[in-house]
Amino acid sequence: MSEHETQTDEPPKPGVTEPVSASIDLVTRMLFNPFAPRMWFVLGFAAFLGNCGRTPMGSGTNFQFPGGGGRPGGTSAEEVFQRVETFLDEWMALIVLGAIVVVLLIVGIRLLTVWLSCRADFVFLHQIAKGADEFAKPWAEFARLGNSLFLLRAGLSLAVFAVVLLGVVLACIALWGDVQAHEIGRSTIVALLLIGLGIALVCLVAAFVGFFVNNVVLQIMYAKRIPVMEAWRDGAGLLKRFPGTFVLYWLMKIALFIGAGFAVTMVSLLTCCLCFVGLVPIGGEYLLTVLTLPVWVALMAYSAYFIEQFGPEYSIMGDPYDTVATGGLAVAPMPPEAAWLPPDRPHTPPGPPDGPPPDAQ
Repeated sequence: MSEHETQTDEPPKPGVTEPVSASIDLVTRMLFNPFAPRMWFVLGFAAFLGNCGRTPMGSGTNFQFPGGGGRPGGTSAEEVFQRVETFLDEWMALIVLGAIVVVLLIVGIRLLTVWLSCRADFVFLHQIAKGADEFAKPWAEFARLGNSLFLLRAGLSLAVFAVVLLGVVLACIALWGDVQAHEIGRSTIVALLLIGLGIALVCLVAAFVGFFVNNVVLQIMYAKRIPVMEAWRDGAGLLKRFPGTFVLYWLMKIALFIGAGFAVTMVSLLTCCLCFVGLVPIGGEYLLTVLTLPVWVALMAYSAYFIEQFGPEYSIMGDPYDTVATGGLAVAPMPPEAAWLPPDRPHTPPGPPDGPPPDAQ
């Protein structure tokens, strides 16, 4: 076999731009041609639940010591340290008890949102892949895969939370001696900086791992119907074989996330959804997700189309209008009339009319 023939037999290298056009085309056909309100609200609900586990939730609290020092002739630093030490000595037991309750509440809410997100992600991906506006059936069908994904995401969330909590405890220990000495030393400042740097590095690593899970492992689990760790090893093998392609994929996904954030912000401003989100947080977030549904569909479809390029065993979409090569094998087109048939109504190719042929009569 000649060198030229050997080169032409190799499958094309997966790209990061072709899935963009395929995702935009899918959004146009799925959400606007025709426009079906039920499709928007059902898919929007799945997207809303999927985003819950990936959206940081929290609130800020401003604390001011009694007799705040903003006025002329206010308290000195020595008096502030004395008040802090007195306050902690009097209320230490209640502070520790309150901190434990708050930590347990945060962990419980976080695990609930992560579980809902894992289950809903498979529902949302299934809805996009099949063009279906059903929710209950895929929720039950992908329960096993969703729970498997939950174990990994929950472990990652708890690990990051434990590191942050440990950093806070170490910072409090470092500050306690200085509070008693009524002076913050240079060594304490260095320790606080190192603790902050360590937490930042752990969060950065967790962000990369979470990105890999949400945009590679999830899609492989759905395509092959395999547990999370098998999909992790499969995805790690692809990453090892195509490191440059995955770097470009991550950069493209980051660019898409930035564009999606801008689009969501503009829709929020134009529709005054920000006010509604502030008044009714859950209802407002759901309404905003429905209004920006094309963004979420495009992001999920982009990852699915990208993964499909690595071989027919990674097939997800089964899209009759798909023009993206799948590992060098073009996806066989389906007849247009079979485009959006529900999964329980498979397309039957047209055959000869009933009865014997005209010449046999």
